[in-house]
Amino acid sequence: MISIEEVKHILQLSSLEVSDEELKKLQTSLSQMEEFISQIQNADVDDEIAISNAVSMNELREDKVENSYPVEEILKNAPKQKFNSFAVPLMMED
Repeated sequence: MISIEEVKHILQLSSLEVSDEELKKLQTSLSQMEEFISQIQNADVDDEIAISNAVSMNELREDKVENSYPVEEILKNAPKQKFNSFAVPLMMED
């Protein structure tokens, strides 16, 4: 468990001030985090886990060129068009 002195030291390094009540809550929270991190560090990850729904790089489909919608069809509802593209407001200046 993290001591009150360690919590105060962390707060001092962080330039934070808290009440005595918040100090105790913070001690509890930090102690729980420390315990959780310890559990993660001690987790057994040596066993290989099979992932049945993962896609192998060899199973990807071949790229095929296919027809797309006509540009006029795509742009017919665009509020503004320019050079056969959507016209959007300038977001950044040079």
